[in-house]
Amino acid sequence: MTRNVVNAELEVYAPGGSTPKTTIKSGIEGLNLSERITDMKDSGSITIRNNDNSLDTITAGDRLAFRTQLAGESSLTDRWTGLARSPTDVLEGGSVARRELEVVDFVFGVLADRIAFESFEERQIAGSDDAIVNTLVAEEAPEIGRSQIDTVSETTDAFIDGRTLFSVICEDLAAIADAVVAQDGTDIVFRPLQDVTADVGLTPADFHAPITIERNDDNLKNQIRVVGGTDHAVDDKQETQSSLETVTNTNRLTTQIQTRKSEVARVAIYTGGDPDGDNLRVRLQATRSGQPVDIDDTSSDIARRELAPEFLENGGFTEFLLPSHSLAPGEDPTIIVEAAGQTGQPVGVDGSGNLTYRSEYPFPLLTRALDQDSIDTYRRRDRRLQDDSLETFTAVRDKAQSVLRRSAQPELTVEGDAKSLAAHTISPGEAVTLSEFTPTDANGDFIIRERTSEYRGKQLRTTLLLQSIDTL
Repeated sequence: MTRNVVNAELEVYAPGGSTPKTTIKSGIEGLNLSERITDMKDSGSITIRNNDNSLDTITAGDRLAFRTQLAGESSLTDRWTGLARSPTDVLEGGSVARRELEVVDFVFGVLADRIAFESFEERQIAGSDDAIVNTLVAEEAPEIGRSQIDTVSETTDAFIDGRTLFSVICEDLAAIADAVVAQDGTDIVFRPLQDVTADVGLTPADFHAPITIERNDDNLKNQIRVVGGTDHAVDDKQETQSSLETVTNTNRLTTQIQTRKSEVARVAIYTGGDPDGDNLRVRLQATRSGQPVDIDDTSSDIARRELAPEFLENGGFTEFLLPSHSLAPGEDPTIIVEAAGQTGQPVGVDGSGNLTYRSEYPFPLLTRALDQDSIDTYRRRDRRLQDDSLETFTAVRDKAQSVLRRSAQPELTVEGDAKSLAAHTISPGEAVTLSEFTPTDANGDFIIRERTSEYRGKQLRTTLLLQSIDTL
């Protein structure tokens, strides 16, 4: 059930450090690790003797590298790289003391701690410097290596407003790209399943009996409905721009707009963008006798939005997103454009002095994706998802297709304790070819989905969970 460990050590690196601040070569009493791919962080614990307080330098955020030399190996090799969380000290009387470290893996742990606020439209998913995955890691988690981010030329839309890199990359983008996400030391591995190749072959002889082969349809869904956020389309416009006119808090431009729904989602105004000018306001009021109901009374506004000069385009359209509101049936309101003071702001007009603008109405984003072959084989199984962060039809469509790809077939998994050196040293995210698993159908290409390591008294027990690539 176990394999002898000839040598083991734990290297400890301070944040940003390139050399260990300490290396523990003895005193590692126990280690439990559960390593996983795709969208689950590794978790575990390490127990170390600390009788002389020599381990007080290990703190939360330190990078840990656990290295082992198993029987049959010629030297120490890296087995796992992780992050220490806050340690716990246990005193057992006399001079006996232990330090217990809760740990998570390095790559997923860092990604889970970083939050992004970015938007990408029609952007390549991965592989180039300006691709979504590469950009997010480079800007928000530069300590993570990017050399193993494979090219995914497919484009998508991503709107990230306060979400973690872990959820965006490991849950959303990996699913859209049909990619596996794993870690290799301090590098993130982002690899499309079509590019995953098996370099190792395993048979039942590489495992201790019993070996469990399971087919699971708990997550099988073959008709996916996705309800996203809200998109916008032009409702009314006057886009001719011949000159600029300065609006102030008393010199205003107004225009009545036609609407087809009970809300105006946004208004785009052509602006000159004077950095020394005043804030610019867009107000929406009901129309009475062809005029705004009370142009001087802001309490009569249905909605309004104000932007500072630094947010105004210098010679282009500036979008004003209006707060949620409701118009009366059939009401065509009036746009009022003004500045906050007498210095004012230049805005676009046509040759007759009419405001240059676009108004847009909102509409919900939704789609459906289905796998007819799966429905014919397993019966229809529905899933409905709602994600308001999906702000374009492309994002909604990609979400539905990615969920469908990963759920239309039952999972086929193989689980067993490693026996051979090859089985003990293979890492999560690597692919293997299983053969001779007769009389079952567990033959073909599988990927290591999870590896559990239990280290005690110079003995290492490794449990592997493999999943067929076709059902991942």
